[in-house]
Amino acid sequence: MGTKTRLGQDSVSSLLYELQLQVMMQLAALYSYRVQLKNGKLRIIKYNDIIQQLTASDEEDADSWEYDGIISHQWGKDIRKGKIDLHVKWKGYDEPTWEPLKVIKQDDPMTVAKYALENKLTDKLIWRWTRKYVKNPKIME
Repeated sequence: MGTKTRLGQDSVSSLLYELQLQVMMQLAALYSYRVQLKNGKLRIIKYNDIIQQLTASDEEDADSWEYDGIISHQWGKDIRKGKIDLHVKWKGYDEPTWEPLKVIKQDDPMTVAKYALENKLTDKLIWRWTRKYVKNPKIME
């Protein structure tokens, strides 16, 4: 015969707490937050990205660079055909480089959106995602 087990109040409370915590974490992962960076710029960052940045080791941050701005854009060539590349001026470097829009957008969508607004690109199909960032003029300052 099987043994019957009865969960005590502490066990039920603990299980409910764990379940609540899992649900809250899943819900939080759906949201994005407006975050002001040290340099004063505002960025929209997803919850999971915030957690990843907070828990990243210093070694992971060793391969990050700061840039002064986006100079221009062009359609990619050869294997990048059909994709946008951004001409980026890096802090501390003389020569700008061409970087995939996707990479810069992931790291700093606000700056890319500001570039799109300044260059009247927000109505173009590939730049339409920037509209959600440029709707509020206070964010763009």
